[in-house]
Amino acid sequence: MMEPLNPSRPADHVALQMENELLAHEVAHLRARLAHRSAPGSVADPDEVHLQAYYDVRWLMRRLEGSPASPLLHRFEGYNTLAERYLGDDA
Repeated sequence: MMEPLNPSRPADHVALQMENELLAHEVAHLRARLAHRSAPGSVADPDEVHLQAYYDVRWLMRRLEGSPASPLLHRFEGYNTLAERYLGDDA
């Protein structure tokens, strides 16, 4: 088991600084993307929105497949249709 990072140790302090910088850049990038999408007059690319929706449905279907409710959901024809369409051989 790994020991938690301790800021008082020099090696851990450097690792924590690097991780903090990486997270700061990631937050800045995500904020810039959000600002661009919510800017007045900006139009989302329909293909990008469609692709993101497709990935979201696949993610949700995978979560449902792994849940205890999966056998119950498979009793419904509509669920089976969605599972076949979005998961294919993954199901």
